[in-house]
Amino acid sequence: MPVPEQLPPPLNKARFDATYKSFCINRNLNPNSLSMDNKPVDLYLLHVYVMEEGGETVVTQKMLWPVIAVRLGLVHFHGMYTVPQKSGPDAALYISQVYKEYLAMFDELYINAV
Repeated sequence: MPVPEQLPPPLNKARFDATYKSFCINRNLNPNSLSMDNKPVDLYLLHVYVMEEGGETVVTQKMLWPVIAVRLGLVHFHGMYTVPQKSGPDAALYISQVYKEYLAMFDELYINAV
């Protein structure tokens, strides 16, 4: 996988929607009912946040899944001063699993195609 500085920018929403729909059809994936705490998981935003942080490996190494879960609206611990808001461990684990199951291969294909 390329180093973070070499990652392309995230796809724009229209291009993501079109290419991700095709990706799901080809792999028989149905991400339509993904949610936590009655909040749907926005796979486009998950794609954007992971790509902006440098990719899945960087997010995992820097333990950013709780921060990304917060960006997706799953706030469980409010931040103070220099400590950012974080989600609970369940939300962070769920978001990382959703990414691995529904987006990791998609993002890898996108990165390798650019």
